[in-house]
This record gives sequence, structure tokens and C-alpha cells, in this order.
Amino acid sequence: MEKYELLLAKLASDNLSGSDQLVPHALDVLKAALEDKDRDEKTLFCRVNSFIELVKQELSEFTTLDKIADKLKKIPKDRLRIELKEIIDNVEFTRQKQLKELFERGAKYIQDGQRVFTISQSGSILGILKKAKTQGKDFDVTVAYSGPAGEGVEMFKKLREIDISVRMVPDYSIGYSIMDCDIILVGAETITNKYFSNKIGSFTIALLANYYNIPVYVGARSEKYRDTDDVIVYKSVDSFELDEDNLDVEIENTPLFEVVPYKLIDGIITEKGVYKPKNGKIRI
Repeated sequence: MEKYELLLAKLASDNLSGSDQLVPHALDVLKAALEDKDRDEKTLFCRVNSFIELVKQELSEFTTLDKIADKLKKIPKDRLRIELKEIIDNVEFTRQKQLKELFERGAKYIQDGQRVFTISQSGSILGILKKAKTQGKDFDVTVAYSGPAGEGVEMFKKLREIDISVRMVPDYSIGYSIMDCDIILVGAETITNKYFSNKIGSFTIALLANYYNIPVYVGARSEKYRDTDDVIVYKSVDSFELDEDNLDVEIENTPLFEVVPYKLIDGIITEKGVYKPKNGKIRI
């Protein structure tokens, strides 16, 4: 199997990563499609089309990936190789610039002595926490395990590697663990006019934080915004069998993402600024 095919298959089978991790992987796929210059333009066209089909059929809930696919669809056949490279370069440059500004802005919301609560392994939130650490701020983090896939484990490991004080808690203890936290920081896969989407469990966290009067902020690039009120369909983890004390139980398929209404949050931190809900809506 060629490099392009391997990377495309890896992208298709990744059920753990959010768009912060998937975008670099997607760009690697497109770079691999370009690498073999001896291939004819027809092969390149087929490879790009395969990438677009994958994103549209299986990964369209990731707004940043969906926007890349839309750009690719507009490339004329006779300019495919040239414009594909331009798109890759532009996405990489813009992404790095936006993330740097997002990290700077987000770190301002973390203060000495605070306990931050988060879920999953958002690259945006990890970057904000890293930036606050480099600024000499003394804080600690509580991260939920983030079932069913357990992405919180990766966040825990990455925070511990950079000497940020961190503890991981099981999802069933979120209600108890959140009480002594000072701020909630979560990522987003999609930002729309009425809600944002993120890892399953985000709605529960926002609801509990609202009850305990703990501020909730979303950290995400503005590229994740869609000017729509529509609800997006999200992929799920397949059903599986659970043999508990000889009791044969089937666990129903569980969505990996859910939507959270803006009335439960204080604002969305982007590289452009902080957007606060007005009448339950946000426009970026």
C-alpha cells in the first residue's frame, strides 16, 4: 500500500482525534498525493476526489476539514497540482498564525491559583494552557476521562509532560469534581449561530458549571464557524457487548460529539477576539 493510501486509511479510521489533530493529518494526506511527480494528472485527480469523498461522507462534522474539501472541489482540473499546493501552504500558514493569536488571547483568562476544568484533548485548549504555563502562571487542571474513547488520557499525558499540575477524573464524578474549579475551558469542532459542538459530555459540564456559577469559555479558531442554525449529524461509536456478572448487555452506539447552547457559556475565545452570546446567539 502506498504512502497516500496508508495516510488516507489512517485518517478515515481515527475515532479519537478532533479537528485540531485531524487537520495536520489531512494535509499530510494531500502532500502525499502530490509527492509522486511521475504520476499523471488523472491519478492526482482521483486521489483528491477520494479525499473529498471521505471528508464529505465521514468527516463533515469537522468544519475545518469540510472547508478544505470545499476549496478542493473548486480547483479547475488543469490547475490541480498548482492550486492544491497553494491551498496546503495557505491552510498551514493561516492555521499557525491563528493558533498563536488564540493561545495568547486564551491564556489571559487563566490566573494564578486557579483550577481549570476541561474535557477531551482539544489542541486549542492544550495550547492555551501551555502559553499560560510559559507566562509563569501557577494553576492546576482537572481533565475528565472523556468516554467512550477516553481522549482525556492523552490530554492528561501531554499536560504532565510539560509539568502542569493535572488530575484526571472519571466521567461519572464530573458533578463532584467540578465544584472546586474556577473556570471551564473546552474546545469546539463546529461553531454555529446557536450552539457549538464538542466532545460528548460537554453539555453536562456546561450545565453543571452554569448551576455552580463557574464561567465557561470555548477556545477555537474562527475557521470553525459556520453561518447556520442547522444541527449537524455526528458519527457514533458502534454498539458493543458488555458481559457484567454473566449479564449479557448491549451498550447502544454512543455519539462522539454533542451540541451545547450558548445560554450555558460565557463566551468563545478566538484569534479575532472574544464573542459573547446575545439573545442566545453568536456571530463571528
